[in-house]
Amino acid sequence: MIQDAFVRLRAKQLYWQGYPPAEISRLMGISQNTIYSWKKRDEWDETPPVARVTQSIDARLVQLTGKPDKTGGDFKEIDLLTRQLKKLSDGQPTDANGTKKPRKRKLKNHFTEEQIIALREKIMGSLAWHQRGWYEQRHHRNRMILKSRQIGATWYFAREALLDALRDDVK
Repeated sequence: MIQDAFVRLRAKQLYWQGYPPAEISRLMGISQNTIYSWKKRDEWDETPPVARVTQSIDARLVQLTGKPDKTGGDFKEIDLLTRQLKKLSDGQPTDANGTKKPRKRKLKNHFTEEQIIALREKIMGSLAWHQRGWYEQRHHRNRMILKSRQIGATWYFAREALLDALRDDVK
């Protein structure tokens, strides 16, 4: 059974290397119909390229780690292959097909409703008279403001954007 799995894996790798099933059959001494059956059943053609490379690297790593007397070159190759695997996986778990599972989004700086209300009241209480006028006109897409220095426009618009983001739950 284990030997059958090894033979099947070797046939799949030869197929991915570009050998036709007839050539694989001749090289391995297996019926051509068996090779075609494995190809269809295991969906060799539908396997994504990243999964193909990953499986090939895995097979080589298993071969190298099982070797009793490793040379310096073997250790170098093991190091290279493990780094390549890590780079391919990109730190994300993959499913059986080799596709990456989507990461769960973390809520950052999440405000509660009470915090949003308190923040809105604090900001509104700190506005100067001309900034209150800007706030009342916030529904206009374009606002023409004749801006002189030291009137707090940058400060105001940063807080307006924050309040809009909290109101609309902007990501």
